[in-house]
Amino acid sequence: AFADVVYGGPNYGGRRGWETEPGRTYIRYGPPNETVQFIPDLSGDGVLARSYPMMVWTYDDFRVVFDTERFNRDYRYYSPSMDELASSPRASLHDYVLQMDRRIREEPERSQYAPRRRVEVPVLASVFRGTEGQADVVVPFGVPVTTRPDADPLPLALRTGVYLLEDGVARAEAEVNRATLPRAMIRPVDALGTGGLFVDVPVLRVPPGSYTLATEFEAAEGRVAGYEREPLVVPSPGPELALSDLLLAYRIEETEPGQTPSPARLVRNGYEIDVAPWAVFRRDQPVYLYAESYGLTAEADRQAVLLVEAVLTPEDDRSGLRRFLDGLLRAEEVEGVAAQFEMRTSAGAETHDLRLDISTLDPGAYVLTFRVTNAGRSATAERRLVIE
Repeated sequence: AFADVVYGGPNYGGRRGWETEPGRTYIRYGPPNETVQFIPDLSGDGVLARSYPMMVWTYDDFRVVFDTERFNRDYRYYSPSMDELASSPRASLHDYVLQMDRRIREEPERSQYAPRRRVEVPVLASVFRGTEGQADVVVPFGVPVTTRPDADPLPLALRTGVYLLEDGVARAEAEVNRATLPRAMIRPVDALGTGGLFVDVPVLRVPPGSYTLATEFEAAEGRVAGYEREPLVVPSPGPELALSDLLLAYRIEETEPGQTPSPARLVRNGYEIDVAPWAVFRRDQPVYLYAESYGLTAEADRQAVLLVEAVLTPEDDRSGLRRFLDGLLRAEEVEGVAAQFEMRTSAGAETHDLRLDISTLDPGAYVLTFRVTNAGRSATAERRLVIE
């Protein structure tokens, strides 16, 4: 994210940060220990009597020199001109195009930058059908932060980025977000701790296909960072009954016309959704669920009758044989919660929102099963998700 913010954009010919030489260097080796910029002395006198600016990055045991032929910060690795190479045999020692290429070949393990401190990024993506053959990929993610009321009032500068990659190329990306949090610091993820999450909910639009979802943030000038990579499949839509992914939330409310949405909330199909970036809830937190069903059909001149149900049951890691034998020996009563309702619709797609009260459940892992049955067509679609 930082490479995209600082070393990409109009100053670099519209290229993304990772497509520029300073951006790639930052990604491979992290932030330099020291940065020095030399501005040309256009009067033609003195040691800086050059035509174009230069920038030097110093690391622990090597340095990188960039220069630019324009004054718009489009820096590239410095390489001596043909005249300089002809006039001095040692000029090739300062060819940083060759130096960086050799460094990557000879020390590949060093060209994989890991921040001084990496923090887990909770992220839980959900795919919905969009318009014009596109899908809407909702990507709620959280940066774990805590406040420091007794510390100096120094703000925490935070940069975040979300990308969908196909064969290493970004096919969709959320605009890089910059936030300033007063008296805050990054902390390790603690689902039930006293800290909080800085939550963002970007929506990326892509055609069906197989992607890699990349979510990242950086703070403290790159000294603290978090990044996650996970595969994501966007299915092709069909005519049969189908369900979207399940979108977990802390609250779902209907929106009023002209209402301004709250920050970090998703507005979709008349709902304002306080989306959860992970499948972790406290017992005093109800579990809200949002989903969409597609391919609804009915008999001619009649509405489709839908049975919508959600069931939350303890996760069972016993083998199939052990569950069968336990069932023969004793009748087990499975603790859980459920909600169901019936609805009628003439539309081809519908939205569904449910609330599950988990205050009576014991701590642990549970399987959430969400099911929609089109009664007139005897068709059923189902999604499952493990929550804690």
